[in-house]
Amino acid sequence: MKTRKILSILLTLTMALGLLALMPLTASAAAPSNPSSTGIWDFFDVTANGSGTGWSWVQSSKTLTLTNFNHTTSAEIALMLPGYSTIVLNGTNTITTTRNRNSAGIFAALGTLTIKGTGSLTASATASSDGIGIIVADGLIVSGGTVTAIGGASAIELPRSGYTVPNGCKYWTNTTTADPGGEGIVSDGTTTITSDPSRKFFKVEYISAPRYTVTYYRNGGSGTLPSEPNHAAGETFVAASAPGLSMAGNAFKHWNTRNDGTGTGYAPGATITMPAENLTLYAIWGPAFTVTVNSAGAGATGSGSYAQGASVSISAGAAPSGKVFDKWTASPGVTFADANSANTTFTMPGSNVTVTAEFKNAPEPPDPPKPPRGIFGTNPRYNQWWHYILFFIGFGFIWMWF
Repeated sequence: MKTRKILSILLTLTMALGLLALMPLTASAAAPSNPSSTGIWDFFDVTANGSGTGWSWVQSSKTLTLTNFNHTTSAEIALMLPGYSTIVLNGTNTITTTRNRNSAGIFAALGTLTIKGTGSLTASATASSDGIGIIVADGLIVSGGTVTAIGGASAIELPRSGYTVPNGCKYWTNTTTADPGGEGIVSDGTTTITSDPSRKFFKVEYISAPRYTVTYYRNGGSGTLPSEPNHAAGETFVAASAPGLSMAGNAFKHWNTRNDGTGTGYAPGATITMPAENLTLYAIWGPAFTVTVNSAGAGATGSGSYAQGASVSISAGAAPSGKVFDKWTASPGVTFADANSANTTFTMPGSNVTVTAEFKNAPEPPDPPKPPRGIFGTNPRYNQWWHYILFFIGFGFIWMWF
């Protein structure tokens, strides 16, 4: 009976342990630990409070308090924080990575990072030429203390990949540092931000980028005007052609920012950089002169009416059979961009012009290589090695006989 009771107890314990193994386990809250000299000090996935020498972490507010804290690591990131974290500074604090490539002192992966307190913080990644002092997803707010960011490539940077600017918007920064360009990058290598109200924020936001109109005017001509969509300042577009415009006795010359032609002129196809204001482009006209293209080539182009000073594009067309293009000549003379090119341009003079495409005979193809000639002629059938041996043996017998 006693033996049966012991076996029953053991069987019950075994079943209980088996059931426990099948039950889902609830992981204990992960608390942050002291930083190491080789790894990332990572708060991204912690779920509990924690503290150590010179630091403490409050999970509910995602607040890291530093007091005369110094941390140096060889990892690619010295300190990684979750979104919308806060660092409170007391005393003098430094966070440094000594990694010599792809490194960052502090990386706030999501949201805005806020730094406050009465102390100072230096975030450094100078050992790497592409090192970045602080990387933030949406911006850095310094509401107290002094923050110095130092990097080999840039001091403070927003991620450039996976961070899309909404259509019609641009970046801006409301620090005393001018718009750093790109995507909110301070690229001077080192920058110091204090709680002084004039330098309180390094926060990058989206604002609407003004878009300006481009308007073409006939300027005394007639016909259908080209159209152009609105552009933001700094965008580029191509000046339109004017095939639908005409003026009696005149020819289109170019577009100009002034209707009397004294402004900036743009030939059709030229690249225009949009100014920070609406842009008006006037058709400039001039007395019409005739270009006549003489060419024996099929599909030659360029004949027509042009204003003095206009750029004229000409093509000699396809060369006749047995010929190749040689050069252009003109009467009266003009200066070709390349007189030896079948497709070229010249500036229209104040007179009618006849341009002539000259062709020359195509070079004769080289003669095919001749086969090697042996003792028995050029036919390889009679120039095998054993033919030479038989020849010399026969010649030897003849010589000995005579």
